[in-house]
Amino acid sequence: MNKKIIFVGIPKEPQKFGLFYCFNRRFTLYQCDLEGESLAELTSGQVESVRLPMHDELRNSIIFLGNSAGGSHFKAANLYQLSLSDNTIKMVIDSKTKRGDFPGLYVYQGPQIQIENGKIFLNTFYSLQKVVTMVDIDAKSCTQLNEGELEKSFKLFEVSNNVLLGVRSARNEVPKLVWG
Repeated sequence: MNKKIIFVGIPKEPQKFGLFYCFNRRFTLYQCDLEGESLAELTSGQVESVRLPMHDELRNSIIFLGNSAGGSHFKAANLYQLSLSDNTIKMVIDSKTKRGDFPGLYVYQGPQIQIENGKIFLNTFYSLQKVVTMVDIDAKSCTQLNEGELEKSFKLFEVSNNVLLGVRSARNEVPKLVWG
Protein backbone atom coordinates (compact mmCIF):
# COMPACT_ATOMS: atom_id res chain seq x y z
CA MET A 1 0.00 0.00 0.00
CA ASN A 2 1.28 3.49 -0.92
CA LYS A 3 1.22 5.40 2.38
CA LYS A 4 2.07 9.09 2.21
CA ILE A 5 1.96 12.02 4.59
CA ILE A 6 0.76 15.38 3.28
CA PHE A 7 1.55 18.47 5.34
CA VAL A 8 2.12 22.23 5.23
CA GLY A 9 5.75 23.32 5.51
CA ILE A 10 7.94 26.38 5.21
CA PRO A 11 10.24 26.60 2.16
CA LYS A 12 13.94 27.12 2.94
CA GLU A 13 14.08 30.60 1.37
CA PRO A 14 12.76 33.06 2.38
CA GLN A 15 12.22 31.52 5.80
CA LYS A 16 9.79 33.45 7.97
CA PHE A 17 7.94 31.72 10.77
CA GLY A 18 4.44 32.36 12.06
CA LEU A 19 1.46 30.52 10.57
CA PHE A 20 -0.92 31.05 13.49
CA TYR A 21 -1.63 34.73 12.79
CA CYS A 22 0.30 35.38 9.58
CA PHE A 23 -1.58 33.75 6.72
CA ASN A 24 0.42 35.84 4.27
CA ARG A 25 3.72 33.94 4.71
CA ARG A 26 5.04 31.44 2.17
CA PHE A 27 3.80 27.95 3.04
CA THR A 28 3.84 24.99 0.68
CA LEU A 29 2.01 21.67 0.62
CA TYR A 30 4.50 18.79 0.83
CA GLN A 31 4.26 15.02 0.55
CA CYS A 32 6.61 12.28 1.77
CA ASP A 33 6.45 8.59 2.63
CA LEU A 34 6.18 7.32 6.22
CA GLU A 35 9.97 7.06 6.53
CA GLY A 36 10.36 10.76 5.68
CA GLU A 37 11.83 9.96 2.26
CA SER A 38 10.71 11.07 -1.21
CA LEU A 39 9.90 14.63 -0.13
CA ALA A 40 8.00 16.48 -2.87
CA GLU A 41 6.53 19.98 -3.04
CA LEU A 42 2.96 19.81 -4.31
CA THR A 43 2.01 23.48 -4.61
CA SER A 44 5.31 25.29 -5.17
CA GLY A 45 4.98 28.01 -7.79
CA GLN A 46 1.19 27.64 -8.00
CA VAL A 47 -0.12 28.77 -4.60
CA GLU A 48 2.12 30.94 -2.43
CA SER A 49 0.59 30.50 1.02
CA VAL A 50 -1.21 27.22 1.76
CA ARG A 51 -3.17 26.39 4.92
CA LEU A 52 -5.75 23.99 6.38
CA PRO A 53 -5.35 21.02 3.99
CA MET A 54 -7.87 18.17 4.29
CA HIS A 55 -8.82 15.08 2.28
CA ASP A 56 -12.09 14.95 0.43
CA GLU A 57 -14.46 12.17 1.48
CA LEU A 58 -13.12 9.65 -1.06
CA ARG A 59 -9.47 10.59 -0.40
CA ASN A 60 -8.98 11.37 -4.10
CA SER A 61 -8.00 14.99 -3.55
CA ILE A 62 -6.82 17.52 -1.00
CA ILE A 63 -8.93 20.63 -0.36
CA PHE A 64 -7.03 23.62 1.02
CA LEU A 65 -7.10 27.39 1.43
CA GLY A 66 -4.50 29.57 -0.24
CA ASN A 67 -3.50 33.21 -0.47
CA SER A 68 -0.84 35.25 -2.15
CA ALA A 69 2.20 35.82 0.06
CA GLY A 70 2.78 39.28 1.47
CA GLY A 71 0.29 42.09 1.95
CA SER A 72 -2.40 42.15 4.62
CA HIS A 73 -2.42 39.46 7.31
CA PHE A 74 -6.07 38.45 7.05
CA LYS A 75 -7.18 38.77 3.44
CA ALA A 76 -9.81 36.68 1.69
CA ALA A 77 -8.62 33.17 0.83
CA ASN A 78 -9.09 31.13 -2.32
CA LEU A 79 -10.26 27.52 -2.02
CA TYR A 80 -8.28 24.95 -4.04
CA GLN A 81 -8.53 21.26 -4.88
CA LEU A 82 -5.40 19.17 -5.54
CA SER A 83 -6.03 15.93 -7.42
CA LEU A 84 -3.92 13.14 -5.94
CA SER A 85 -4.04 11.10 -9.15
CA ASP A 86 -2.25 13.66 -11.35
CA ASN A 87 -1.19 16.44 -8.91
CA THR A 88 -3.19 19.11 -10.75
CA ILE A 89 -4.58 22.05 -8.81
CA LYS A 90 -7.87 23.76 -9.62
CA MET A 91 -9.33 26.81 -7.95
CA VAL A 92 -12.79 26.07 -6.53
CA ILE A 93 -13.54 29.53 -5.10
CA ASP A 94 -11.70 32.66 -6.25
CA SER A 95 -11.78 35.36 -3.58
CA LYS A 96 -11.65 38.07 -6.25
CA THR A 97 -14.92 36.95 -7.89
CA LYS A 98 -17.89 39.01 -6.70
CA ARG A 99 -20.88 36.91 -5.48
CA GLY A 100 -23.63 39.36 -4.61
CA ASP A 101 -22.71 40.98 -1.34
CA PHE A 102 -20.71 37.97 -0.06
CA PRO A 103 -17.22 39.35 0.75
CA GLY A 104 -15.18 36.17 0.26
CA LEU A 105 -13.70 33.43 2.45
CA TYR A 106 -12.17 34.88 5.61
CA VAL A 107 -11.39 31.65 7.44
CA TYR A 108 -9.37 32.10 10.59
CA GLN A 109 -8.30 28.62 11.75
CA GLY A 110 -9.50 25.01 11.74
CA PRO A 111 -11.12 22.73 12.71
CA GLN A 112 -13.97 24.89 11.44
CA ILE A 113 -14.00 23.13 8.06
CA GLN A 114 -16.05 19.97 7.46
CA ILE A 115 -16.63 18.03 4.21
CA GLU A 116 -19.74 15.97 3.57
CA ASN A 117 -21.48 14.82 0.35
CA GLY A 118 -19.21 16.91 -1.88
CA LYS A 119 -19.93 20.06 0.11
CA ILE A 120 -17.55 22.00 2.32
CA PHE A 121 -18.95 23.64 5.44
CA LEU A 122 -16.87 26.33 7.06
CA ASN A 123 -16.94 29.37 9.26
CA THR A 124 -16.05 32.65 7.63
CA PHE A 125 -16.46 36.26 8.68
CA TYR A 126 -19.19 38.40 7.18
CA SER A 127 -19.15 41.99 8.43
CA LEU A 128 -18.43 41.51 12.14
CA GLN A 129 -20.10 38.11 12.53
CA LYS A 130 -18.86 34.58 12.09
CA VAL A 131 -21.20 32.78 9.68
CA VAL A 132 -21.53 29.24 8.32
CA THR A 133 -20.96 28.95 4.59
CA MET A 134 -21.46 25.92 2.35
CA VAL A 135 -19.23 25.53 -0.70
CA ASP A 136 -20.38 23.19 -3.46
CA ILE A 137 -17.13 21.87 -4.96
CA ASP A 138 -18.63 20.83 -8.32
CA ALA A 139 -20.76 23.96 -8.83
CA LYS A 140 -18.00 26.23 -7.45
CA SER A 141 -20.60 28.15 -5.48
CA CYS A 142 -20.92 29.57 -1.95
CA THR A 143 -24.11 29.69 0.08
CA GLN A 144 -24.43 31.41 3.43
CA LEU A 145 -26.52 29.08 5.59
CA ASN A 146 -27.64 31.52 8.25
CA GLU A 147 -28.70 34.27 5.84
CA GLY A 148 -31.04 36.81 7.36
CA GLU A 149 -29.50 36.40 10.81
CA LEU A 150 -26.46 38.61 10.38
CA GLU A 151 -26.87 40.08 13.86
CA LYS A 152 -25.93 36.63 15.24
CA SER A 153 -22.64 34.74 15.03
CA PHE A 154 -22.39 31.00 14.39
CA LYS A 155 -19.49 28.70 15.16
CA LEU A 156 -19.55 25.36 13.36
CA PHE A 157 -18.50 22.29 15.37
CA GLU A 158 -19.49 19.27 13.30
CA VAL A 159 -21.42 18.11 10.22
CA SER A 160 -22.82 14.58 10.12
CA ASN A 161 -25.63 13.09 8.01
CA ASN A 162 -26.52 16.56 6.69
CA VAL A 163 -26.98 17.91 10.24
CA LEU A 164 -24.84 20.84 11.39
CA LEU A 165 -23.95 21.28 15.05
CA GLY A 166 -22.72 24.62 16.30
CA VAL A 167 -23.21 27.47 18.72
CA ARG A 168 -25.15 30.66 18.03
CA SER A 169 -24.55 33.87 19.94
CA ALA A 170 -25.30 37.59 19.80
CA ARG A 171 -24.57 40.63 21.91
CA ASN A 172 -27.99 40.39 23.57
CA GLU A 173 -28.23 36.59 23.73
CA VAL A 174 -26.58 33.82 25.75
CA PRO A 175 -24.67 31.38 23.48
CA LYS A 176 -26.87 28.40 22.51
CA LEU A 177 -26.05 25.01 21.06
CA VAL A 178 -27.97 24.64 17.79
CA TRP A 179 -28.34 21.98 15.12
CA GLY A 180 -30.25 21.61 11.94
